[in-house]
Amino acid sequence: MKIQSITMSNFQCFGEKATTIELDDLTCFVGPNASGKTAAMLALARLFSESKSLRRITPDDFHLAPGKRLSDEPSRNLFIECRLSFPEMDAAEGAEEQELPDLSFEEDLAIPETFNQMLIDRPGGTPYCRIRLEATWTDDGTPHGEVDEALFWVVTESEEPQDIEKQSKRVSPRDRGKIRVIYVPAARNPDEQIRATSSSTFGRLLDVLAWEGVDEEIKEVLVDLQQKLSSLEGIQTINASVQSVWQDIYEGIIARNVEFQALEREPSSLLKLLDATFSPKHGETFLATSDLSDGMRSLFSLTLALGFYMVEEQLKKDAVTSGFKLEIVERLPVYTLFAVEEPENHLSPHYLGRIIGALSKTATETVAQVVISSHSPAILGRIEPEKVRYFLGNEKTSSSKVKRIPLPSKSKDEEYKYVREAVRGYPELYFSRLVILGEGPSEEIVLKKLFEASGTPLDTHFISIVPLGGRHVHHFWRLLHGLRIPFLTLLDLDREKHGGGWGRIQYVRNQLVKRFSNESSELVFTEGKTERSLAEEEFNTLAEQSDSDKAEMQTWLELFRDGFNVFFSAPLDLDFSMLAAFPRDYKGLASKSGGPRLPQSGEEQIREAIGQRMRQVLGANTDGVAENSGSSYTEDERKLFPWYRYLFLDGSKPVNHMRALVRIPSYRLVKDAPESLRLLVEKAREILKAAEESD
Repeated sequence: MKIQSITMSNFQCFGEKATTIELDDLTCFVGPNASGKTAAMLALARLFSESKSLRRITPDDFHLAPGKRLSDEPSRNLFIECRLSFPEMDAAEGAEEQELPDLSFEEDLAIPETFNQMLIDRPGGTPYCRIRLEATWTDDGTPHGEVDEALFWVVTESEEPQDIEKQSKRVSPRDRGKIRVIYVPAARNPDEQIRATSSSTFGRLLDVLAWEGVDEEIKEVLVDLQQKLSSLEGIQTINASVQSVWQDIYEGIIARNVEFQALEREPSSLLKLLDATFSPKHGETFLATSDLSDGMRSLFSLTLALGFYMVEEQLKKDAVTSGFKLEIVERLPVYTLFAVEEPENHLSPHYLGRIIGALSKTATETVAQVVISSHSPAILGRIEPEKVRYFLGNEKTSSSKVKRIPLPSKSKDEEYKYVREAVRGYPELYFSRLVILGEGPSEEIVLKKLFEASGTPLDTHFISIVPLGGRHVHHFWRLLHGLRIPFLTLLDLDREKHGGGWGRIQYVRNQLVKRFSNESSELVFTEGKTERSLAEEEFNTLAEQSDSDKAEMQTWLELFRDGFNVFFSAPLDLDFSMLAAFPRDYKGLASKSGGPRLPQSGEEQIREAIGQRMRQVLGANTDGVAENSGSSYTEDERKLFPWYRYLFLDGSKPVNHMRALVRIPSYRLVKDAPESLRLLVEKAREILKAAEESD
């Protein structure tokens, strides 16, 4: 059994239009602050928490638009609905009935008789149940109003309110107790959580502990102990003195005699004294839970919940052999969901992998599920993007929305795997106010330094740089657009390289058409006084143009930059652009005896050596077939190719960029950076400023 989805309407930050969140075995909620992650977890707790305080709808739970008050309306309504599915129980193939007959408990299917109200939505479909909590707030003249709530099974597929009202059945407390949500909030109070777990799950277990005759022996010891304590001279003195004063004050007969003695005479009373203690691997020093640090108590509170869950699952299989009465089985929940907010709180990073591992293992159980929320890239890097639900909203939005992460179809195996792994590798993009899609490590290093020099550090402005390697760019555009995260794209022009130049322009045009539909107004641009569209067939053959047509190429580069926020490092790549912008600094990285090996004399020999290095960089052959390779580059640019090969092909790109940037003062980096990079930084600052003003 699993909770397949939860649907909310008018609950906290979720508006009147119903919001449905589909859940996996393990689901991760991601999004900015105040986007609704906690509200979604509380919705689950309102349905199935073991805590009465968490299971009660309060006036604060009713959704209010910004600036509105609860009392602006005489009454308000909300509902929370949960859909339970039973994948372990397949409906008979070809079944025509929409409603299944009552089911007796069958241990091999793990379906309790509680869930008789099953439906199937299609022949051969998986059975499911609907549980719905409805609440109404009424202004009754008191300061907080009155909240009425009802929990019932919905035994119809219809979403119409009148059908739901007609075809519903009250959920009994016993049925409700078969499903349990353990909610661990972000604001940790480990002591309170440990007490809550101990009083509920631990208390339930201790109540049905099998004594096997030991209780009678303990009872005799307790009576003897009580008599010995009462015989102590000091206790007798205290009792006599208090009794004397009590008689002078109280004249009644109900409580005439007072005596201090050990009250507990039943063996079960000793169980209340059980507490967790900790000790080193070797030694006799014991620590109480209160002696642990906040982080260790937080860790133990989660451990306790998972540990007791394991005990309960063991008891379902064999309670008697495990030392408990058989009746415990009827009292145990059938299904448990752990809702854990920000497990990274109070914990050092090296624990996070273990926590996610423990939660993931629990989530694979048939009758368990896990929901977590996190702001930690270390945790999100361990979560499959398919299991992430992205929350859109903040304090100023009227209501929150929830989306899946838009990934390529699994049928497109290479694209799917590439984008999926890129998202896992750079999970910080979930929390970014701006994402820059670049080619690789060079962009990360150079842009980080340039943004810092420009007074816009990446970290403090929540800017992420995600390397693309020039692949599947439209999927990243679609992903970020779906998450409503602004983005800029920086690509290499690679003029005269295979697939570069006009080939790269053709690629970007095709990717933009993929992102939008052919009829989309987003593809429209102005050429002179005429409106054109990138989807026009004429632009299907851009790659056939010659790279020597640099003026026309520049027109397209400006169109992509100004119209679609796609920037190009031209004429080759970012490495070449930085070398051209700061030749003295990059050439200065070579030792006195280092640098490109070129002929010392002979103009023709030097020209040929440069041409050879150019062909090697551009990927052209050196046998004379590509003798005109590099013709679109200026004379000054051609002279940089030997240095390009020396620094960035024979040497390490990241290392040499870092070494050069140390030599370049911030003011000169901002002033003389390649134009495409300067314009990109300006655009980024413009986007961030607009976002701040909207906030």
